[in-house]
Amino acid sequence: MLEGETKKVFFAGDTGFCTVSRESQHPGGVPVSDSFSVCSAFEKIGKRYGPFDAAYIPIGAYDPRYFMSAVHCSPGFHFILLVYIVGYIQ
Repeated sequence: MLEGETKKVFFAGDTGFCTVSRESQHPGGVPVSDSFSVCSAFEKIGKRYGPFDAAYIPIGAYDPRYFMSAVHCSPGFHFILLVYIVGYIQ
């Protein structure tokens, strides 16, 4: 987190949002099931330190999802993580 006099920015670095099992064959979009193990740290960061004016959340190599989901965000999960961190969408 970087905080200036008037703005606050969050940088996540390499990050995953949830763990997708091999059996789910999840394509990497917005989650459609409660069966994913979602990391609650991002919501906690947003509530404790937010809202942020901007958040930099990288999208890394996210395929295959069962292998990469714990360490890299897919484009769909990236959006959800952004809502948790920033607290709202402008």
